[in-house]
Amino acid sequence: MASSNRKFQQRRLEAARGYLILGMPDQALRELQTISNPERCAFEYHLLTAESRRERLEHGHAVRAFIKALDERPDNLQALLGLAWSYKRLDHLDLAIETLEMAQKAHPDEPLVIYNLSCYYSLARNKPKAIECLGRALRMEPALGRLISEETDFDSLREDPDFQFVAHSVVDFE
Repeated sequence: MASSNRKFQQRRLEAARGYLILGMPDQALRELQTISNPERCAFEYHLLTAESRRERLEHGHAVRAFIKALDERPDNLQALLGLAWSYKRLDHLDLAIETLEMAQKAHPDEPLVIYNLSCYYSLARNKPKAIECLGRALRMEPALGRLISEETDFDSLREDPDFQFVAHSVVDFE
């Protein structure tokens, strides 16, 4: 009986993942609600719930679910990035930055974390850290430079000569 229940849970989790890929968070949540013992698959359950809530722009609910997922796996990159993203949308920029700093400690070689830190530092008007992180992220992954022109988080720095130097000199070497 336990084996069939575990298989049922795995099918529901897989269905929820599929619905999220298709951009159908309501259906993903419906699938997750059919799981009677989510504690047996706590990380996946909470992460998929968080991602579904985030898709629905229910940022407060997403934050709570991401935190539950991180209780299970504190260093999970997807959960840390999702939590930071949700905090930002709730105007808790300090918590978003703190979360990304935790992600950077857990994943020091992940350029996307450092790039997002640059964005959030820019929003916090911390130019030195924003430029430092941007330069590091671009050296690690030059392709991130393609995002800069459309990234509204950098609007406060866009005309700054130091920002322009880092953004353009690193990208020019791509």
